Amino acid sequence: VQVENPRDIAIAGNRIVISADATGPGDSNRFYVYENTANSVRLVNVFETGNQHWGIFLAGNTLYAAVDNSNRIAVYNNFFDNNNGELTADDQIFIEGAQSLRGITYDAVEDQLFLADVRNPLNDSDGAIHTIKNFSVIYSGMQSYGTIESTDINTVSGSNTMLGNPVDIEYDNIGKVLYAAERSTNGGMALAFDTTTTAGNASPKMQQSVSGISSI
Repeated sequence: VQVENPRDIAIAGNRIVISADATGPGDSNRFYVYENTANSVRLVNVFETGNQHWGIFLAGNTLYAAVDNSNRIAVYNNFFDNNNGELTADDQIFIEGAQSLRGITYDAVEDQLFLADVRNPLNDSDGAIHTIKNFSVIYSGMQSYGTIESTDINTVSGSNTMLGNPVDIEYDNIGKVLYAAERSTNGGMALAFDTTTTAGNASPKMQQSVSGISSI
């Protein structure tokens, strides 16, 4: 099955999940689930969702998905136990101060959640990256549909960051480097930030022009 408008990919064991944007008016966003074996990769499930998802990550059997044009993360528990069809989020996490989340990645070793926020997509200089330390501890103590408050969030943004529309992020916990796919600045750039500085108007430690970049 050909996936149209893929946004992100997540892997857990031998399962591969792809989030895909709607292909046209009235169409639904989808999650495609594949099983990877020694000899093949086969499609096992297609889920429809009313949310406009972008980035995703898996923590065991739970899928977390950034909801574009919002400050929300949708949580799908027992994700791989579902049958084909429409999928409803079991919970949603609100991120205080975020505006339009796209990229999302989580490091279980350090229990850190990273979020790419394009804020106003028409503004090519107002992007941000939010870092939430001790994410699992914070989330486990929250009520359903709760908010992670700004006091628990470190945000990198400002003119030095070169962040305008960051659409994807990945974290290297060995090198302590956060990589971002920045879509608008200079037509597209790969940026790297030292995560020992996780807040303020920090300059990237690396920058590389990549025209049209949409993932990293």
